[in-house]
Amino acid sequence: MSDDLYGADLMALARDGRHAAPPATTPPPEDLVEVRADNPLCGDRVLLFAQREGQDGLATLTHRVRGCAVCKAATTLVCAAIPANRTRLDALEAEVRAMLDGGPVPPTFSPLAPAARHASRHACVLLPFEALRRVWAEG
Repeated sequence: MSDDLYGADLMALARDGRHAAPPATTPPPEDLVEVRADNPLCGDRVLLFAQREGQDGLATLTHRVRGCAVCKAATTLVCAAIPANRTRLDALEAEVRAMLDGGPVPPTFSPLAPAARHASRHACVLLPFEALRRVWAEG
């Protein structure tokens, strides 16, 4: 694992468009939940667009991010994981928080491991989790 915060894997995730939301000109589905989370310290903004499945599940999860590469990469990973329910979200967030505190690195989040040494970037990594919590709060 590289000590470089902006390593090649992180930058590739930041550019990854697989989970990007469609353009705003596309009419949204009726059951779309849209939430926003902001980091006022650095200006990062995460918009999540989700379609719920049952009481605790998500059928789709896409995003638009205005922010740094760390925030973009973290949001891509969270959308790729689509935590199936709130319990899984809690577990995944706990694993990522532990990583940021110097603990074990969840395998899929290894490109973000160098952020553990940069306290100012912890909020960037955690912002998509805050947004995802708001998705469930909307329902």
